Amino acid sequence: MGSIAMCLSLLPYDRTRCCLHQKMKSDMRMMLKQRKSRAIFLSALVLAGFTLEARAASCKSYSTCREAVIAWCAGQHPRADGDNDGIPCENVCRSRADVVAIMAEIGCSR
Repeated sequence: MGSIAMCLSLLPYDRTRCCLHQKMKSDMRMMLKQRKSRAIFLSALVLAGFTLEARAASCKSYSTCREAVIAWCAGQHPRADGDNDGIPCENVCRSRADVVAIMAEIGCSR
């Protein structure tokens, strides 16, 4: 006997409670599916190389020149090259040649 059929066989008061309970269970299942879908989507973004972190507050947030150049080229940290010499985050990027090489690898023409 299905859950709805079981509810219909009860007395009116119990039938209402049973139907509400079944509806709540159904709603919870739908919410769980939505959460799983959202979690799968976010996992796919992370695996694809996207991050959901906020923009770097300062150049100290980057541990490599590559990270700094990628963020700078993507427009996530436009002020990384404060002196406009073409070298973002000079604490991790030591030379223009390194920056140009990384830019060529990632296809940035800034």
